[in-house]
Amino acid sequence: MSKSNKVILIMITTIVFIAATIVVSFIIESKSQKLPAVVKTATISLRTQVAGSFLSYHVAPNSKVKKGQLIASLQNEQLQLKLSSLESEKENLLTILESYEDGAHLDLELNKIEKDIIEENNSLLELQEDLTTVNIEIIEYEKNLTVLERHFNSYKTLIEQNLISNEEFAKVSEDYFKVVTDYKSNKAKAISLENRIESSTSLIANLNDKKQLVRKNNTLLNSKYQGDLDKINSELAELKAEIAELEIYSPIDGYLTDVSLMGGELVEKGDEIAEVSDLKRVWIMAYGNSVTSKKMPVGNQVVIYAAKNKELTGKVFSVSPIMDKVKSLSSSFETVNTYTKIEIKLDDLDEALKYITPGERLFVRVSY
Repeated sequence: MSKSNKVILIMITTIVFIAATIVVSFIIESKSQKLPAVVKTATISLRTQVAGSFLSYHVAPNSKVKKGQLIASLQNEQLQLKLSSLESEKENLLTILESYEDGAHLDLELNKIEKDIIEENNSLLELQEDLTTVNIEIIEYEKNLTVLERHFNSYKTLIEQNLISNEEFAKVSEDYFKVVTDYKSNKAKAISLENRIESSTSLIANLNDKKQLVRKNNTLLNSKYQGDLDKINSELAELKAEIAELEIYSPIDGYLTDVSLMGGELVEKGDEIAEVSDLKRVWIMAYGNSVTSKKMPVGNQVVIYAAKNKELTGKVFSVSPIMDKVKSLSSSFETVNTYTKIEIKLDDLDEALKYITPGERLFVRVSY
């Protein structure tokens, strides 16, 4: 075969190949639809079961976590104070109940109670003196803050009008915010002292009640104290269970995501502190037009165009019967207001996770 004939043959072969490719592509296009999609994964929100302040995370963001692994810790001073008070009440009741069994210990017990009352009263007086000192400081800070705030605001106006230098404004700002910080620190200290005073006052009252009851040694009250003890034991069990909720554990194996809190932030019961993504439950959500739901019944074959030019396979799992509003997926996708949602189940999840990532945007081709 001559060289010219070979060239002609190659050209004809190329033309036939291109034509065949066009025909095949046309057939594929006519029997399928290319749609924008997003890789979805199941997530579980980790929420607080008690109020308090956030202490710390024990796992770095986006780290792999095991079921039952400690994720985060909270703190709640009120719960701890209540626990201490209840345990003290329980100890007092146990002592009273024991005194009914051995009358010879009454005098010794009275002396011990009296000593405890004196010590606790002394401690209470110290706390009250500390609180008085702190409150006086707070009043002084409030007076200074009123002046400093006006001073700060006037300098803020001047700096905005470029009438003073940045150094002058920085000095005024530093003085102002230092006083604000010290003021808040004293307020927090005052609250802590008030809580301790309340706890101490309650303990003194319990000790005085205990002293009177021990003196009477009235056996008829034994059943009442036993009932009180049972009630406190019940309250302690509930309180300890509540305190245990200050530590938050992962309910599943997965990855920790959406970590946003900082140490010291206040949280309420039910606040979300993080999410755990379950990579064993990953699917594709495609978005079609108004006629998609009629052309793509459940079970139809799907090709997913993943990274590294990898084509994964899956099947239509469900098609929404209604159209939902969806934010624009990307600049290359259609930017209409509503889409038909098509849920796609991957044929081989383990293989797919080598090429796709939850939250990733890609395209799929769904056959009719």
